Amino acid sequence: MKFKVGDRVNCIKYKYACVVNPCWVSELCLSGFYVIDNCNKRWYLRNEDLEFADQEDIDKDNCSSLPPCYGVGPLEHITKILGETALEHRDKFFEKFVTNEQGGQNSKIEGRYDLLPPFAIKELAKVYEEGAKKYEADNWKKVDVEDHINHALAHVFQYLKYNRRFDMNQAKKYPEEIKIEELSHAFCRLSMALELLLRKT
Repeated sequence: MKFKVGDRVNCIKYKYACVVNPCWVSELCLSGFYVIDNCNKRWYLRNEDLEFADQEDIDKDNCSSLPPCYGVGPLEHITKILGETALEHRDKFFEKFVTNEQGGQNSKIEGRYDLLPPFAIKELAKVYEEGAKKYEADNWKKVDVEDHINHALAHVFQYLKYNRRFDMNQAKKYPEEIKIEELSHAFCRLSMALELLLRKT
């Protein structure tokens, strides 16, 4: 990639005629760039969509009078606004690119999504669908974290009730489908609680 964060560029593709040149390159990703234009709007562009802005364009640009965005503009400019956090943000960002043995580059992601249990995730999706039909989509976002945890525990204990033989004389056996349903609902409630907590941080 010939461009880097902080470069001043112009969009040269007709389909992006609404982009107001010149722009700042604000973020890099695997196949292109995010830029902030002179009207403080964010666009996704590819390498072939851009060219370096002429100094004449930069000189007549009034972007410096616009409210600054995080991570936008020359590193010296955003460092004045954000202090050393701007440098730290840049360093952390570039750590997210990895190169394989063939020289190919990828953005580094946190986590191993390929290790997620597909059957359990499918059950989770079914519970979310069931909840959307029973109440409404995203109704769970209106429920407190503590309520989600309480319901999750209720489902866990219900599972334990079905799974254990409290009366050894009768030894009643419950079908596996009932146990799966209880654990799936517990899993769903915990995922909701976790999501709400993560969104607060």
